Amino acid sequence: MQRLVYCLEEKNIHDPELNELVCFFQKSVDRFKTTIEDLTSISKVQRSVDDEDNQERVAVQVVFDEIM
Repeated sequence: MQRLVYCLEEKNIHDPELNELVCFFQKSVDRFKTTIEDLTSISKVQRSVDDEDNQERVAVQVVFDEIM
């Protein structure tokens, strides 16, 4: 996106509709980045909660006796 803006400025292209479109694209990219960051954070929290939940003591002898 930055390269596109740079090229437009370099060629002195000043079209209001094009500027609006570029702005729209940039906002979309920013929202997408934010969504990815949020999902990454959620995944980290969820993973830590899952790790805590999976720590359970098991009486191996009792389980073994039930199986046999």
